[in-house]
Amino acid sequence: MICFCASPTNLTDQFALLVFKNFTRDTNNVLTNNWTISTSFCNWIGVTCSPRRQRVTALILPELNLQGTISQSITNLSFLAVLNLGNNFFQGILPSGLGLLPRLRVVDVHNNQLEGSVPLSLFRNQKLQTISLAYNQFSGGLLGQPWNLPQFRILNLTSMLLLYLGCVENSIGGDIPWELGNLFNLKMLGFDFNNLVGEIPQAIFNISSLIYIAFTANRLSGHIPETTGLQLPNLEGIFLADNQLT
Repeated sequence: MICFCASPTNLTDQFALLVFKNFTRDTNNVLTNNWTISTSFCNWIGVTCSPRRQRVTALILPELNLQGTISQSITNLSFLAVLNLGNNFFQGILPSGLGLLPRLRVVDVHNNQLEGSVPLSLFRNQKLQTISLAYNQFSGGLLGQPWNLPQFRILNLTSMLLLYLGCVENSIGGDIPWELGNLFNLKMLGFDFNNLVGEIPQAIFNISSLIYIAFTANRLSGHIPETTGLQLPNLEGIFLADNQLT
């Protein structure tokens, strides 16, 4: 007789992964042949567990030709720190509660076919360090709401290192929030090839840790501070072409 290979405390993780598998079309049979209840889910391809608790801490499945939608069940992986589903063919939206995972550090779903708005919860998570959403089909106002709503005052993610939502497939509009200037440790900021309008907040040019800035091909106006080179001593690349900047 085959039974679930999980204790009562981590059965939730096993079930969440199985639901994720059911929503995924696995054309190469990577998950089909490996993710079975006859083996511990901690030994499944792409799954990393914490040694002591045997809870899922990472789900890393890039470049596997996976299709389908990203199941909401992954928001039940309460110990998840790293989610990497990049370079696949996932469609639909990102689970709205993804950013509510308390240990989440990395979200990388670049180069898929995801659409809709970027979940607000990602920008409320104080521990996220990397958000990579490039080469998808996100659209509408960023996060689906105006940036100047009161809740965006909490956008003070001091641990954030990379925020990238650029590239041709996305079509994010609206203003750039001044709160981005609070990301004091940010190294990479990219919103190129979108529909952003208005001015680039001056505070962004005070983030001394920035190495890369990309706002190419938007509808931005205003001017770049003359002190940019002094305020950004680590800057190696700044891309602002195809805007209305002065």
